Amino acid sequence: NVENVFSVYGSVLSVVFTEYQRVPGIASDKPRNAHVTFEDEESIDKLISVSEQDVVAAYEPPRLATGMQKWVAQYYHERPDVSKLQQQVGRFMEAFDRQVKEEKANLETKEIDEDGFELVKRKSRKLRGSVLPISNARPKKKKKAPVINFYKNQKREQQQKKLALLRQKFEEDKERIVEMRKQRKFKPY
Repeated sequence: NVENVFSVYGSVLSVVFTEYQRVPGIASDKPRNAHVTFEDEESIDKLISVSEQDVVAAYEPPRLATGMQKWVAQYYHERPDVSKLQQQVGRFMEAFDRQVKEEKANLETKEIDEDGFELVKRKSRKLRGSVLPISNARPKKKKKAPVINFYKNQKREQQQKKLALLRQKFEEDKERIVEMRKQRKFKPY
């Protein structure tokens, strides 16, 4: 086990193998590289100071999880233990409760100014856990587009103009149809 070999020089935090890296000229299905993480720098200095002649270790092939075992290990590694999670939540809630009590105690303490009058404090009404700050500014209203036809007579005049245009187009189309009939090009069916 690689961790046991390197633990001689200091406490090892983790050993990560690279997955089946191909080396040109060497045929092998075993990993060739590993990343060893020590707890402190002194262990690294010890390891670097050792000569190659002093190191004698039996090679033990690494036990890499594959297939279903690897997936199950990843699943459990990504999800914390329920008891540990419950402890973390409990500690967080205790710290939060302490903070709320301290804030209330600070508000309830009476401060007296130099004239002997009690200072009144404002209670802060912050929303806990909110991401966006609360702003007192009112949202800006959109400007309305200017009204073109405000009066009734303006609307009436506009409708009359539209009707006049439609009648003119209708008369032009009638004339065009008469011309096409004269030329015998008009075949509506």
